[in-house]
Amino acid sequence: MVGYPDGELPKLIDHVIHNILTVTYNHGLYHEQKVLQILSKITPLDGFQIHAWFNRKRHCSDPPERKEFMTIQHQKTLGTWTDEKRTVLEKCFGEDICTPENFAFIGLLTGLSKNQISNWTRQKRYLLRKKGLLPPVHKSKRRQNAPKRRTRKGVSLNRKIAQKQRSLNVLEAQESLANELTSAPSCDSQDLDKNDSPQMRFEPWMIESSPELQIPASIELPPDQVLFNLVDLEDRSNMDDISNRILQNAHQGGLFDDDEAFKLVALLANVEPSSINDWISGY
Repeated sequence: MVGYPDGELPKLIDHVIHNILTVTYNHGLYHEQKVLQILSKITPLDGFQIHAWFNRKRHCSDPPERKEFMTIQHQKTLGTWTDEKRTVLEKCFGEDICTPENFAFIGLLTGLSKNQISNWTRQKRYLLRKKGLLPPVHKSKRRQNAPKRRTRKGVSLNRKIAQKQRSLNVLEAQESLANELTSAPSCDSQDLDKNDSPQMRFEPWMIESSPELQIPASIELPPDQVLFNLVDLEDRSNMDDISNRILQNAHQGGLFDDDEAFKLVALLANVEPSSINDWISGY
């Protein structure tokens, strides 16, 4: 119970208590246990006295239809402020009944709207905290009651993060490409001679330092085997080494068995077909 600097909590006069009990009974809430608890706190009557008053009313006339506490509707229209209504609010506030789940029942007793009751409760707490009669609101509690940030339907947080990450990756790739283009050395055609080639020049150190490239110093062949079966220069003076190599490979591949292939080999070797026949007979 919250203390007041002006003394004890205000007491409800008899006709106010009668009006509270009558409104509660006419709205069919005479059987609700929670209603009996609230009425026993804000009136000087206990639970047995309130229950006896309701029973006497039911015996005198037909009782109204029973209703549940959760079905109470909030007052839509603004009510007129009176001293009696303020007294009821003071009693409810002192008994810690001025909470959102009880605003509808308090509005039923006072005829005030939900906003009127909520604003009055907020202002009352502010004045008591200002006087030091109520502790300040804890930061963690205030943060829990803060409204949550609304998110657009159908768009998850992971999807937003992925989209932002992809945008950052594209920007970084564009920046790195621009840096490479600006840092690369320019090649002007005027700086190159006509005989110069933009390709890399071959140097001996490239072979020496390469572990994968191994060139033998010499190749030894058996004395009875020749590499390309070259013909005598006196009889085949019109054929060079390249032509003999072409004929050698074509003969080993069986290309001379086909007429079209035979003509193509003669064209590539730059020799007459009759010379190829002589070469084959001497092979």
